[in-house]
Amino acid sequence: MFSVSPKSLLDLSKVIRLLEDPLTERHLFVLKKLLKRNHSGFLLRELADISQILNICAEKVSDQPKYASVLCEALEIC
Repeated sequence: MFSVSPKSLLDLSKVIRLLEDPLTERHLFVLKKLLKRNHSGFLLRELADISQILNICAEKVSDQPKYASVLCEALEIC
């Protein structure tokens, strides 16, 4: 059994709030950081937040194609 340090995880609710903000300067940076830190997968308790993040990214792909690569990488991890 392994334990996850709270400091090593990004607060997913903060990521969601950031993604809902119309300013997109940091969105891709934070998403890539989230994926890099969770490259081996996500915890089951994070499923609802991850689902919401994926939905927000999917909505943004039509306006900004840069989100497509992040969305594909996230789906590979899931």
